[in-house]
Formats: sequence, C-alpha cells, structure tokens
Amino acid sequence: MNLIGRRALWVGGLTLVLVGGLSYYLGQYGWVASRVKTQAPAKPFTVELITKRLSADGLPEEITERVTTAVFSDGTEVRLGLSRAGDEVRRVSFADGAYANIVHNLKAMWRGRVSAKSVAERQERLRRQIARGCIPESPHATAMGNARILGVDVVQIAVEDTPSQRILLSLAPELNCFPLRLEVQSRVGDGWRASLVKEPAALHVGEPPNELRNVPSYPSLIPSQVARLWLKQHPEVQTRVPDPAKSFGWSELDRRHAAEQGN
Repeated sequence: MNLIGRRALWVGGLTLVLVGGLSYYLGQYGWVASRVKTQAPAKPFTVELITKRLSADGLPEEITERVTTAVFSDGTEVRLGLSRAGDEVRRVSFADGAYANIVHNLKAMWRGRVSAKSVAERQERLRRQIARGCIPESPHATAMGNARILGVDVVQIAVEDTPSQRILLSLAPELNCFPLRLEVQSRVGDGWRASLVKEPAALHVGEPPNELRNVPSYPSLIPSQVARLWLKQHPEVQTRVPDPAKSFGWSELDRRHAAEQGN
C-alpha cells in the first residue's frame, strides 16, 4: 500500500482543526511524537494510524482521525494529515529540536525550535524506556504480554491512571517504542469496554520518501497569522472565531513561538 499516495487523510474530525485543533496537533509535541525522538540513527519507518470511536457493543462508529507518521534514520519525524476542509497540515520535526508547521493550502507555515535541554531530556527518557523493554516509568503501567502487529513485535502495556479508565498500548521495541496501537477502555461493572482505538492501516519499515521532510519556501508567520489566513478561506466560521489570537489558546502559542525565536 502506498502510504504517501493516500491523500484522503483528515485530522481530528473537527471543522475548526486549523483554528483550534491545529494549535494542539501542530503547535505542540504530542505523546506519540515524544516517543520517537531519540539519538540518531533511529530505525526508519512510515505508518498510517486510524482512530476509531467505538459503539457500546464494540463496533466502529466513526473514524475520527487519520495521520501518517514518518521517522527517518537521522531522527527527523514528519506527521501529515488533512482536515475535513481539505487543508493539508504537516509538521516536520528535526532531531536538533527545530520544527516547521506547514499548511500547504495556505502556502504558509510557522517555524520554531524546542530547547536543547528539552530535546536532551526527551532522549534520556526514551533511552531509559528502551532499556526497560519499552515499559514506561509509571507506577500505573503494567506489562500485559507480547504480540505482533503487521509483522512487528510489540510489548502490550496497560496504563490505569484512574479506577474507571485505562489505556492499552502496543509499543514496538524495534521502532524506538513507537505506539503501533492504542485502545482507551472504560470500566463497565467488573470488566472493561473499549471506547476508542487507534491502530495502523499500513506500515512500512525502511527509509520514508525524502520529499516528506522537505520544507517549502513559504512565508514564515506566527501561529495566529496562519489561523487568520485559514479563516479568510473559510468565512463560514468567522462568526464563531472572531479573533484567533484570543481563541483556542492561540495567544499562548504565539507567546511560546516568540520565546522559541529568542524574542
């Protein structure tokens, strides 16, 4: 299956993904991204993960997200998806902490850099986790056994932060403990019921296509400027989001972006 050719990706299942969801999806390092940052060389791979909401009887109710993640042997990571409005969003994160958040439909992006201290701390946490066979440093994490997903060995972990909910993770040691599967479960009586699952639709172990990490020569803006450009293309939501700089945490994202630039 050609992962790059599958363009029908939509992120978050939200109409306002580029105004609200994008501040999380692109503006921050998510849990998944934090697991694959490690000292080069990393084992390269490309995976498309589909998130499904499940009904009470365990059947898929709705696909809420499709995201392709590509990890290169030099530690570069790319996350790629499309909003329902058709806006391609891509985050290219380099091993030294620099990143570019790109919205191709707008021909715009914003750049930033995670501090060297944060990168080093993330690498050290992952190094320790790899040494423990991918078991997280958490008193709530329990090893549940081993399995294989699309030909890759995984370690199954249950993380139970509350008595009423837990997360089942399938972490791949050969892919730097990347979570190939995630399942959210809620307690029902004496048992557990899955309410959401994230699992791979396709996986390729090997160097991803190099064009995925190419950063175009678009103007580099601040995050809320990107949001305003998007609102001009989608006037139907203007009344709900009058000023992106004051909505959905974009002002905080602007401040963080300025700090990263040394302003």
